[in-house]
Amino acid sequence: MNVLRASLMPPVLDDVVVADLARLVRRIEAEPHTRAALMQTFNDAVGHVVSELQFLTWSSWTTVEDFVAMQLTKQVPAVDDINDDEYLELIARLQRGDGNEVEQHHWLELLDRDFPEARIVDLVFRSALSPLAILRHAQRTTS
Repeated sequence: MNVLRASLMPPVLDDVVVADLARLVRRIEAEPHTRAALMQTFNDAVGHVVSELQFLTWSSWTTVEDFVAMQLTKQVPAVDDINDDEYLELIARLQRGDGNEVEQHHWLELLDRDFPEARIVDLVFRSALSPLAILRHAQRTTS
């Protein structure tokens, strides 16, 4: 496994911010009468809109801390100089299940941003294609 440079990894998050937002998510679940206002507070904090459905279903697929971290890192900063070897490493890591849930989410966001028409999630997780075949398909689809 190759080492990825820092710009291809999710940002380091402030544990206090994650804990505060995790408590807010728990309140969103527990307090339906104030849910809309609490959701707006959360959405303002993360900088994008998280749907009510996402708030009510996150616990079926992740932890509250990972849900918060994924929302905080959803807007992936542009990395303009990713080379083919780095794309191949990202794809291979995803196929092997390397990294934690937040890292995998970040890598998928990077790939989706750079190859919006390629349906990267389907190629990585629902095909038997090699990382190189996935990358070539993504590059053909996007160019």
